[in-house]
Amino acid sequence: MFRIVVLIALSALFAFGGTISGELIYPGGGMGAYGVIVLDPATIASVAAGDSVDFTSLPMAMLFMPGAYSITDSFEDGIPYTVFGVKIEDMSSMQPVSGDPMGLYPENVFTFSGNASGIDVELDTVGAIGGHITYSGNISDVKMNVYDMMSGSTPVLEGVYPVGSSADYSVIVSSGFKTLEFFADLNDNDVWDTDAFEPGVYYTGIGMDTWGPIVFAGGGDRFATGVDPVLPPSAVKESGTLLPKFTLSCTPNPFNSSCEIAVNGVLAIRELPIQVEIYNLQGNIVGSRLASTDIAPYTETGDASIASTRTFTWHPDKTISSGIYFVRARIENGNFITKRVVYLK
Repeated sequence: MFRIVVLIALSALFAFGGTISGELIYPGGGMGAYGVIVLDPATIASVAAGDSVDFTSLPMAMLFMPGAYSITDSFEDGIPYTVFGVKIEDMSSMQPVSGDPMGLYPENVFTFSGNASGIDVELDTVGAIGGHITYSGNISDVKMNVYDMMSGSTPVLEGVYPVGSSADYSVIVSSGFKTLEFFADLNDNDVWDTDAFEPGVYYTGIGMDTWGPIVFAGGGDRFATGVDPVLPPSAVKESGTLLPKFTLSCTPNPFNSSCEIAVNGVLAIRELPIQVEIYNLQGNIVGSRLASTDIAPYTETGDASIASTRTFTWHPDKTISSGIYFVRARIENGNFITKRVVYLK
């Protein structure tokens, strides 16, 4: 279930006993278990880091049907709050899941003397994700992998969506918190084939509010614009010749102390140095300059079938928390391949 460990920041400007109020809107929703919840930046940061959230510990109002709500808490002026509304369909778990009626107030909420009114939240079971794609190839090849962040501790692939023929795209997906991948599906099999050099990126959301790689679909259309991935070129050439194919493996995965990263199939390692970096979900590098060993060095035979394997070992230090990370192997001239790993302390 999607749970987030809440870290309430106490260092903001001013704290007041105040209220955030408005209307929860869901025409035809009928009676049920509705909630309006206020998320502060610390909670959003926990979501972005893949931590757990206990919704019951957050400032909230419970309703039996759509209508007026009021949430009283020590809200702090100058803090950008996010107001989230939901109808929980599964009464047994009392946890929201992808596809439940959900919504966000479309802008950050700021209080004045601890109060904010007119914060109306509209619910929907679907929502738009959109923005502008930068890619030098055929935009019609680009597809978006949508991962559900509400189904468990590990994101689950929910669907693969073509973005259409325009760089300015809009895709309708099931409601909920998501992470995204964008890739050029050059062989049209709905899979990001990194081993076949299909270009793609994990969306990191750098510079977009405080959400990092997390986006939201549902009422309010908070992310209907502004999700702007940049894909690398579809082919990288060295002296007019396509680079040799290479693959990346990470074992064990998940791991709890160290992970061996093997870059296979790289020819002429001396001419093509390899850099391996580890990224967290926010797109920050948490590991680099890893120790490496050549298992099968390239020999000067001219036989293109003879490849080399270089291995790297990642020992996360004690400051690295459990979670999902991305291993990226990059050849000096710009070609790269990425794999997802799960670290469990």
